[in-house]
Amino acid sequence: MFTLVRKWQNLQDQCGMGEECCLDPTLLSSEGVSAELVQNVYSTAASLYRANPWKIIPEDPFIVSVTTSDICWEGQKPPFSCASLSGGSQQGFEPELQAFRSVSDAHWWHHLRGGPENAEDNTTHASHIRLAYSHRDVVSLGDLKMIQDLSLEVADESALPEIDMVGGAGEDLQYEPANLPTKKPTFQELQWLRISLVALAFAVPQLSTSGGKSPEKVSSIRVSVPLPELGKSTHVQVTYPAG
Repeated sequence: MFTLVRKWQNLQDQCGMGEECCLDPTLLSSEGVSAELVQNVYSTAASLYRANPWKIIPEDPFIVSVTTSDICWEGQKPPFSCASLSGGSQQGFEPELQAFRSVSDAHWWHHLRGGPENAEDNTTHASHIRLAYSHRDVVSLGDLKMIQDLSLEVADESALPEIDMVGGAGEDLQYEPANLPTKKPTFQELQWLRISLVALAFAVPQLSTSGGKSPEKVSSIRVSVPLPELGKSTHVQVTYPAG
Protein backbone atom coordinates (compact mmCIF):
# COMPACT_ATOMS: atom_id res chain seq x y z
CA MET A 1 0.00 0.00 0.00
CA PHE A 2 2.97 2.32 0.59
CA THR A 3 3.78 2.09 -3.12
CA LEU A 4 0.23 3.08 -4.03
CA VAL A 5 0.35 6.11 -1.73
CA ARG A 6 3.73 7.14 -3.13
CA LYS A 7 2.49 6.81 -6.72
CA TRP A 8 -0.54 8.97 -5.95
CA GLN A 9 1.64 11.62 -4.35
CA ASN A 10 4.07 11.61 -7.28
CA LEU A 11 1.28 11.95 -9.83
CA GLN A 12 -0.32 14.72 -7.83
CA ASP A 13 2.98 16.61 -7.78
CA GLN A 14 3.37 16.15 -11.53
CA CYS A 15 -0.14 17.44 -12.11
CA GLY A 16 0.82 20.69 -10.39
CA MET A 17 -2.76 21.39 -9.32
CA GLY A 18 -2.91 19.81 -5.86
CA GLU A 19 -6.35 18.55 -4.94
CA GLU A 20 -7.81 20.28 -8.02
CA CYS A 21 -6.07 17.78 -10.28
CA CYS A 22 -8.60 16.29 -12.70
CA LEU A 23 -9.46 12.74 -11.66
CA ASP A 24 -11.30 10.00 -13.49
CA PRO A 25 -14.70 8.96 -12.06
CA THR A 26 -14.64 6.32 -9.32
CA LEU A 27 -17.24 4.02 -7.79
CA LEU A 28 -18.11 6.86 -5.41
CA SER A 29 -19.21 8.94 -8.41
CA SER A 30 -22.49 7.01 -8.63
CA GLU A 31 -25.47 8.28 -6.67
CA GLY A 32 -26.10 6.42 -3.41
CA VAL A 33 -22.79 4.52 -3.40
CA SER A 34 -21.25 4.87 0.06
CA ALA A 35 -17.69 4.43 1.25
CA GLU A 36 -18.88 1.41 3.27
CA LEU A 37 -20.23 -0.34 0.17
CA VAL A 38 -17.01 0.34 -1.75
CA GLN A 39 -14.97 -1.03 1.16
CA ASN A 40 -17.10 -4.18 1.21
CA VAL A 41 -16.76 -4.63 -2.56
CA TYR A 42 -12.98 -4.29 -2.43
CA SER A 43 -12.74 -6.65 0.53
CA THR A 44 -14.79 -9.36 -1.20
CA ALA A 45 -12.91 -8.80 -4.47
CA ALA A 46 -9.63 -9.34 -2.61
CA SER A 47 -11.00 -12.50 -1.00
CA LEU A 48 -12.08 -13.89 -4.38
CA TYR A 49 -8.66 -13.16 -5.87
CA ARG A 50 -6.89 -14.95 -3.00
CA ALA A 51 -9.25 -17.93 -3.35
CA ASN A 52 -8.23 -18.01 -7.04
CA PRO A 53 -11.16 -19.98 -8.48
CA TRP A 54 -9.70 -19.32 -11.96
CA LYS A 55 -7.12 -22.05 -11.38
CA ILE A 56 -9.82 -24.70 -11.03
CA ILE A 57 -12.55 -23.63 -13.46
CA PRO A 58 -13.12 -26.54 -15.86
CA GLU A 59 -13.70 -24.29 -18.85
CA ASP A 60 -13.04 -20.71 -19.92
CA PRO A 61 -15.37 -18.93 -19.69
CA PHE A 62 -17.14 -20.61 -16.78
CA ILE A 63 -20.69 -19.22 -16.85
CA VAL A 64 -23.15 -19.73 -13.99
CA SER A 65 -26.59 -18.42 -13.09
CA VAL A 66 -26.71 -16.33 -9.92
CA THR A 67 -30.10 -15.92 -8.24
CA THR A 68 -30.69 -13.81 -5.14
CA SER A 69 -33.63 -13.89 -2.74
CA ASP A 70 -35.01 -11.69 0.04
CA ILE A 71 -33.87 -8.46 -1.65
CA CYS A 72 -36.16 -5.81 -3.11
CA TRP A 73 -34.41 -4.81 -6.31
CA GLU A 74 -35.44 -1.72 -8.22
CA GLY A 75 -38.16 -2.69 -10.67
CA GLN A 76 -38.54 -6.02 -8.82
CA LYS A 77 -35.76 -7.48 -10.96
CA PRO A 78 -32.08 -7.98 -10.10
CA PRO A 79 -29.67 -6.07 -12.34
CA PHE A 80 -27.92 -9.26 -13.54
CA SER A 81 -28.79 -12.94 -13.86
CA CYS A 82 -25.48 -14.68 -14.49
CA ALA A 83 -21.74 -14.34 -14.06
CA SER A 84 -18.67 -15.65 -15.81
CA LEU A 85 -15.09 -16.28 -14.76
CA SER A 86 -12.41 -16.03 -17.43
CA GLY A 87 -8.67 -15.62 -17.75
CA GLY A 88 -6.21 -16.52 -15.03
CA SER A 89 -2.72 -17.94 -15.17
CA GLN A 90 -3.80 -21.10 -17.00
CA GLN A 91 -5.03 -19.03 -19.94
CA GLY A 92 -2.25 -16.44 -19.76
CA PHE A 93 -4.65 -13.52 -19.22
CA GLU A 94 -5.47 -11.39 -16.20
CA PRO A 95 -8.37 -12.94 -14.23
CA GLU A 96 -11.74 -11.30 -14.79
CA LEU A 97 -15.30 -11.64 -13.63
CA GLN A 98 -18.25 -10.35 -15.63
CA ALA A 99 -21.93 -10.23 -14.76
CA PHE A 100 -24.60 -10.15 -17.47
CA ARG A 101 -28.30 -9.42 -17.66
CA SER A 102 -28.91 -12.59 -19.66
CA VAL A 103 -27.12 -15.78 -20.62
CA SER A 104 -27.33 -14.82 -24.30
CA ASP A 105 -25.46 -11.60 -23.50
CA ALA A 106 -22.77 -13.64 -21.73
CA HIS A 107 -22.26 -15.93 -24.71
CA TRP A 108 -22.31 -12.99 -27.14
CA TRP A 109 -19.60 -11.17 -25.18
CA HIS A 110 -17.28 -14.14 -25.06
CA HIS A 111 -17.79 -14.83 -28.77
CA LEU A 112 -16.97 -11.16 -29.40
CA ARG A 113 -13.70 -11.47 -27.51
CA GLY A 114 -12.76 -14.35 -29.78
CA GLY A 115 -12.67 -12.01 -32.79
CA PRO A 116 -15.04 -10.64 -35.45
CA GLU A 117 -15.38 -14.00 -37.19
CA ASN A 118 -16.87 -15.50 -34.02
CA ALA A 119 -19.36 -12.74 -33.23
CA GLU A 120 -22.90 -12.36 -34.44
CA ASP A 121 -24.39 -8.93 -35.05
CA ASN A 122 -26.19 -7.94 -31.86
CA THR A 123 -26.83 -4.22 -31.57
CA THR A 124 -29.25 -4.81 -28.69
CA HIS A 125 -26.48 -6.08 -26.42
CA ALA A 126 -27.07 -4.71 -22.91
CA SER A 127 -24.27 -3.34 -20.78
CA HIS A 128 -22.59 -5.68 -18.31
CA ILE A 129 -20.37 -5.22 -15.27
CA ARG A 130 -16.72 -6.18 -15.45
CA LEU A 131 -14.29 -6.73 -12.59
CA ALA A 132 -10.70 -6.91 -13.81
CA TYR A 133 -7.62 -7.26 -11.62
CA SER A 134 -4.90 -4.92 -12.88
CA HIS A 135 -1.40 -3.83 -11.98
CA ARG A 136 -1.18 -0.53 -10.11
CA ASP A 137 0.69 1.05 -13.04
CA VAL A 138 -2.41 0.94 -15.25
CA VAL A 139 -5.04 1.82 -12.64
CA SER A 140 -6.55 5.29 -12.92
CA LEU A 141 -5.40 8.13 -10.70
CA GLY A 142 -8.91 8.50 -9.33
CA ASP A 143 -9.01 4.88 -8.20
CA LEU A 144 -5.56 5.15 -6.62
CA LYS A 145 -6.68 8.15 -4.59
CA MET A 146 -9.87 6.34 -3.55
CA ILE A 147 -7.84 3.32 -2.42
CA GLN A 148 -5.65 5.59 -0.32
CA ASP A 149 -8.44 7.74 1.12
CA LEU A 150 -10.67 4.81 2.11
CA SER A 151 -7.83 2.43 3.08
CA LEU A 152 -9.31 -0.15 0.72
CA GLU A 153 -8.20 -3.76 0.95
CA VAL A 154 -6.40 -5.18 -2.08
CA ALA A 155 -5.00 -8.67 -2.49
CA ASP A 156 -1.81 -7.51 -4.17
CA GLU A 157 -0.43 -4.41 -5.85
CA SER A 158 -0.58 -6.31 -9.12
CA ALA A 159 -4.26 -7.16 -8.56
CA LEU A 160 -6.13 -3.91 -8.00
CA PRO A 161 -9.85 -4.19 -8.85
CA GLU A 162 -11.09 -2.14 -11.80
CA ILE A 163 -14.90 -2.16 -11.92
CA ASP A 164 -16.91 -0.71 -14.81
CA MET A 165 -20.10 -1.09 -16.74
CA VAL A 166 -19.18 -1.98 -20.32
CA GLY A 167 -21.11 -1.46 -23.56
CA GLY A 168 -24.78 -0.81 -24.03
CA ALA A 169 -27.69 -1.05 -26.43
CA GLY A 170 -27.51 1.00 -29.60
CA GLU A 171 -23.74 1.48 -29.55
CA ASP A 172 -21.56 1.01 -32.61
CA LEU A 173 -19.76 -2.00 -31.20
CA GLN A 174 -17.47 -2.59 -34.19
CA TYR A 175 -16.65 -6.03 -32.73
CA GLU A 176 -13.82 -4.47 -30.70
CA PRO A 177 -14.17 -5.01 -26.92
CA ALA A 178 -11.56 -2.34 -26.24
CA ASN A 179 -13.73 0.25 -28.02
CA LEU A 180 -16.85 -0.29 -25.94
CA PRO A 181 -17.91 2.67 -23.79
CA THR A 182 -17.63 2.36 -20.01
CA LYS A 183 -19.25 4.00 -17.01
CA LYS A 184 -19.39 3.38 -13.28
CA PRO A 185 -22.04 0.98 -11.91
CA THR A 186 -25.07 2.13 -9.96
CA PHE A 187 -25.66 1.35 -6.29
CA GLN A 188 -27.79 -1.71 -7.09
CA GLU A 189 -25.37 -3.04 -9.70
CA LEU A 190 -22.50 -2.70 -7.24
CA GLN A 191 -24.49 -4.32 -4.42
CA TRP A 192 -25.33 -7.29 -6.69
CA LEU A 193 -21.64 -7.63 -7.51
CA ARG A 194 -20.59 -7.69 -3.86
CA ILE A 195 -23.18 -10.35 -3.02
CA SER A 196 -22.13 -12.48 -5.98
CA LEU A 197 -18.42 -12.25 -5.17
CA VAL A 198 -19.08 -13.81 -1.77
CA ALA A 199 -21.26 -16.56 -3.25
CA LEU A 200 -18.92 -17.39 -6.13
CA ALA A 201 -15.84 -17.70 -3.91
CA PHE A 202 -17.64 -20.50 -2.07
CA ALA A 203 -19.66 -22.07 -4.89
CA VAL A 204 -17.22 -22.31 -7.81
CA PRO A 205 -14.90 -24.83 -6.09
CA GLN A 206 -17.97 -26.92 -5.24
CA LEU A 207 -19.10 -26.91 -8.88
CA SER A 208 -15.71 -27.93 -10.23
CA THR A 209 -15.10 -31.66 -10.10
CA SER A 210 -11.84 -33.19 -8.94
CA GLY A 211 -11.14 -34.23 -12.52
CA GLY A 212 -11.22 -30.63 -13.70
CA LYS A 213 -14.39 -31.19 -15.73
CA SER A 214 -17.72 -29.43 -15.73
CA PRO A 215 -20.61 -31.14 -13.91
CA GLU A 216 -22.39 -33.62 -16.18
CA LYS A 217 -25.81 -32.46 -14.99
CA VAL A 218 -27.37 -29.30 -13.61
CA SER A 219 -25.76 -28.51 -10.26
CA SER A 220 -26.66 -25.80 -7.76
CA ILE A 221 -25.01 -24.46 -4.62
CA ARG A 222 -26.93 -22.32 -2.10
CA VAL A 223 -24.92 -19.73 -0.17
CA SER A 224 -26.02 -17.43 2.65
CA VAL A 225 -24.51 -13.96 2.26
CA PRO A 226 -24.69 -11.45 5.15
CA LEU A 227 -26.04 -7.98 4.36
CA PRO A 228 -24.84 -5.85 7.29
CA GLU A 229 -26.25 -2.66 5.78
CA LEU A 230 -29.74 -4.24 5.83
CA GLY A 231 -29.31 -6.18 9.07
CA LYS A 232 -30.07 -9.54 7.44
CA SER A 233 -28.76 -12.16 5.04
CA THR A 234 -29.71 -13.17 1.52
CA HIS A 235 -29.64 -16.62 0.01
CA VAL A 236 -27.86 -16.90 -3.32
CA GLN A 237 -28.30 -19.83 -5.70
CA VAL A 238 -25.35 -20.46 -8.03
CA THR A 239 -26.21 -22.91 -10.82
CA TYR A 240 -24.18 -24.55 -13.60
CA PRO A 241 -24.83 -24.52 -16.48
CA ALA A 242 -26.36 -21.06 -16.68
CA GLY A 243 -29.79 -20.96 -18.22
